[in-house]
Amino acid sequence: MKSTYNEKTKRVTFIAFSLMLVIAFFDFVFFSDSIPKPVDEVQLSPLFADNGEVALFSVGTYLDMSQLNSKLEEAGVHPEFSHVIGEQGELKFLQEKHPQLEIERMPAYFVFDSKGLIYKTYSYDQFVKYLSNYKY
Repeated sequence: MKSTYNEKTKRVTFIAFSLMLVIAFFDFVFFSDSIPKPVDEVQLSPLFADNGEVALFSVGTYLDMSQLNSKLEEAGVHPEFSHVIGEQGELKFLQEKHPQLEIERMPAYFVFDSKGLIYKTYSYDQFVKYLSNYKY
């Protein structure tokens, strides 16, 4: 009798394991977009701009948009920014949070398009100059 019980247990275990593999396969195939993205993509993707626009990101300083817009208007540029994000914090914290940006000091200014980072500087004047010359 023990051999019959062991045989049935083995068969049931094999069938259950096989079903779990099939379910895992279908889950992977049909829900693969739910697989977590790499940390760099997850942290930076909200910064990417919509097509034809740029997004601005600054660390270590508040980005005064009225001041920036005034400087750009003086240069004859009237851009549409997808979004503007400023982040405060200690240098070490921001370096750890955004290692892919390779922040060396603050303040730092970044410009993103729909594909990713297109410009980085530590100079506000260079930042404004880049935005003034950018082809929107």
